[in-house]
Amino acid sequence: MRELRRWIRPLVAALLALAGEAQAARDLETDARWKEARQALDNGWFSVAALKGERLRQEQGWDEDDAKDIAGLVAEAWLRARQPDLLLKSLEREPRPHGTLYWRGEAHRMKGELEVAELVLLNYANAGRNEERARLALAQVYLAQGRDTMARRELRPLRDSADAELARRARLMFNESELALHRNEVVQGRLRDESVQDQEAHFLEARALLQEERAEEALEICRVILKGTDGGRRLHHAAQLLAVEALLQSDDAVQAGKELMLFLTTVDRTEFWGEAFDLLSRIRKAGRRPVWTEPPPELGLWVADNTHPERQGYAMFVLGDWLADQQRWQEAAALLESLVAAHPGHPAESAAIRRAMEAYGALGEDARVLELAERWRKDHGGGGEATVDFIAGTIFYQRGDATEAAERFQRSADLAGSVLERRRALYNAGAAALKAGQMALFGRLLAQLDVVGGAEAEGTAAAVAGAGSGETAGDLELDQAIQLAAQGDRQALPVVENFIAQHPAHPRLAEAQVVLAELCLLDLPPRVKAAEAALTEAQTHPNLPDEVRQRILYTQMWCREAEQDWPGVVERGKAFLEAWPEARLSAQVQMKVADAYFRQEDFANALTLFELVARDFPQSDYAEAALFFAGRSAMNLMSQEGADKAIELWEEVAAREGPLAFAARLQQAQAKRRLGKEEEAVKVVDALLAESDQPPATRWSLACEKAELLLLIGARQPEQLGAAVTWLRTFLSTEGLPYAWRARAGFLLASALRQQGDEAAAMETCYDVVTSAPPEMANPDELTWFYRAGFLAVDLLEAQRQWEGAARMAERLAATVGERATEAKDRATRIRLEHFLWEEKR
Repeated sequence: MRELRRWIRPLVAALLALAGEAQAARDLETDARWKEARQALDNGWFSVAALKGERLRQEQGWDEDDAKDIAGLVAEAWLRARQPDLLLKSLEREPRPHGTLYWRGEAHRMKGELEVAELVLLNYANAGRNEERARLALAQVYLAQGRDTMARRELRPLRDSADAELARRARLMFNESELALHRNEVVQGRLRDESVQDQEAHFLEARALLQEERAEEALEICRVILKGTDGGRRLHHAAQLLAVEALLQSDDAVQAGKELMLFLTTVDRTEFWGEAFDLLSRIRKAGRRPVWTEPPPELGLWVADNTHPERQGYAMFVLGDWLADQQRWQEAAALLESLVAAHPGHPAESAAIRRAMEAYGALGEDARVLELAERWRKDHGGGGEATVDFIAGTIFYQRGDATEAAERFQRSADLAGSVLERRRALYNAGAAALKAGQMALFGRLLAQLDVVGGAEAEGTAAAVAGAGSGETAGDLELDQAIQLAAQGDRQALPVVENFIAQHPAHPRLAEAQVVLAELCLLDLPPRVKAAEAALTEAQTHPNLPDEVRQRILYTQMWCREAEQDWPGVVERGKAFLEAWPEARLSAQVQMKVADAYFRQEDFANALTLFELVARDFPQSDYAEAALFFAGRSAMNLMSQEGADKAIELWEEVAAREGPLAFAARLQQAQAKRRLGKEEEAVKVVDALLAESDQPPATRWSLACEKAELLLLIGARQPEQLGAAVTWLRTFLSTEGLPYAWRARAGFLLASALRQQGDEAAAMETCYDVVTSAPPEMANPDELTWFYRAGFLAVDLLEAQRQWEGAARMAERLAATVGERATEAKDRATRIRLEHFLWEEKR
């Protein structure tokens, strides 16, 4: 009996407990707190909804379905609040919501972990539970990966879903993917056929118009959207930025900059910080006249303001990028490192690490480059040593160390985890080997790349995903031809001809034909007709990218230049500039047109165009050269005003302290010399000589220039000749002075001594120049000053009536192979005939 009681008591207790639980179960739909959470979610207060749901979830007494519904509300709220980490954390707690895999996939998608998201969502969709929303999320993953075809495959059936909102979103996304393919008319037609036109559809219409370069119409639609209240905050922000884009396309960079700065200063929260700051970078680089020559002060304020972390991070990146563009590498590296340290996981972190690697590479701090490469691999690469070696190879390649780059890329290819990664690494290794001149290695890599291309042709998944990436064996063959052409190697021609023959349908065929044209122009003599035929053939290909069309027109300029058809160069150049006034080659084209005017001795037009290049493209590589040659054009106007203008322009070049600063100051000295301002010219030359880092040949040239100026001053002020003599004697005592410079300085010293009346000393100096000449003089400068000193000696000897000495000196000059040898022989013959010196000669 006691045994029976022992079993009955726990059983009764358990039954009572179950009854209590059943009595405590609640109806979720009637719970006021649940209604509040749902209302918060519907009103867009997503974090509030999530927190209310979390509190409900912690309570006991919900049945299984209600508990899963609460967990589902929490998941949806964190997703819509764009808090993927909190969403994932909520999914770790039991009970989990219905469709846990869906929510997990969405969280990974939002975090940018696209491969994980794809795998999770596919598993969920294939299970058949609420498949449509998973398919929509999958399409978003594919769009983010650039796999538009896969995205459209998922979206196409969803456009007719019974869920009206899901169908609307699918149609919008499908149209957006079509816009990425520039199918603007198709998208516009669909939008017109929509029975209900909402603001998001109008926004897509504006995007389509912008892609057709109908910026004014796009801007008008954006303005209408911004005046309305529909569409919500997100759409209004997108429309504001699209309006900025439209202004930029309309060449109104100034107004674009104003509206963008207004957006950045007034918006406290947006999904589009990245797009906004990307526009900021584009605006600062757009236009012939920069909107900002220096970073706007607001950028510095945003860098210092940590109340908006995402904006602060982007501001730090843009400012660091700006500093790097100015080659202020130390400051750029420090700021970018601060971004990485202060905002781990920031959307700009990956780009910041890469830019910091570039800065440290420029500073020669290889150890830090590789440390950052490892950091990038861990946080952003998703790969192993292959990624590290690939990034390191990129840095070494950019630094010009092609041999080390080839080794790193080759190692990356060996460790690659996919066909696509291997192909990319092999391609870069081949390019580096080509640059390093390692042709045997290049041949092996080309063969390996060809094998990878074969795998692609067989349908390897990774290869198919990367098809058209421009990293095939054919691309490398064409790159080889381009590299060989750049090196002046005659093997470039058969390589590119073979490419054209073997790849008649290759996407880069037109580019190859342009390369063929360039090679024809490199022949001696240039094969202009063949080049023009290749360019004509290249023009026949449909849908040529602007870059190829630009190269065609640019190479046509080269054809005209090869035939010295300077008006033709001007005509082709003007056509280019009318079509693409702000293209990458525009500054170079304008320089070539200016040069054509210069060669036609149309110095006024040359001056105008050179100045325009410097003004319109102040950040280009040509700005300094343009100012320099504008000065030369002004100097050639042969007027006082032109000379003054030239000196002013060269002063501007010198103030830049760039590569041409020294040459500009030297030109200033020569210009002042032409104006008869020798004293001022000497001061300029003295300043140049005071620079200690000049190469010896430059210092020797300056020393002789100063001597000539002192001689000119001495012609007016004979008492100054002593300064010239002293200067030249000091210069001639320079250890290791080559003969060409000794001969030049000797001639100048002899001239100064002659002006002083010391003809004997002058004669001795000339004699030393002639008798110290090397047995074989191949250098034109050596012969020039040898002859000048020698003929001056002949003049001095004849003036002293030393006929035999004069004849023999002339014969010494005649015994050379230079261009004045015949003149010297005739001079010796005349002296001997006139003074009956033949018997003495025998």
